[in-house]
Amino acid sequence: MTPLDKTQLQTMATDDGSETLLRSDLGVTYRSADGAIGESNHVFIHASGLRHRSSPWRVLELGFGLGTNLLQLIAQARVSDAAVDYVGAEAAPIPPKCVPHGLDTDGIAQTLLQAARQDRGEARLECSDLRLSLLAERWQDVSLEPFNAHAI
Repeated sequence: MTPLDKTQLQTMATDDGSETLLRSDLGVTYRSADGAIGESNHVFIHASGLRHRSSPWRVLELGFGLGTNLLQLIAQARVSDAAVDYVGAEAAPIPPKCVPHGLDTDGIAQTLLQAARQDRGEARLECSDLRLSLLAERWQDVSLEPFNAHAI
């Protein structure tokens, strides 16, 4: 897969004030136009039950997109004092500069995206209680060592 070009992506404000991207060649948004952050929290954090699990939280994400789910996961882990073991897969990593302004305050998503685009393999980032990996490949082609996830 060829990484996406910035010209294919447009920033779009959502109804909750957060931003998402519109992929112009497909006419689809990465997150709900009703609210990108709200969607991530509702579907990914609350519905998964992670907040009620013991640490570390083990998460597999199929489709990294903007990194919204990862960033909301990290924010919740900090509130819950939980460690995170995360593996994400993304066939077409976006340019790091396309992560919406204000979403990635620590630069974590941008760092993973940059490494995944450069190496076209596995990007890793470890800091404090975070062990993060981003695989630059289709989720159907991901080959993981045994990985028991609390949330997918």
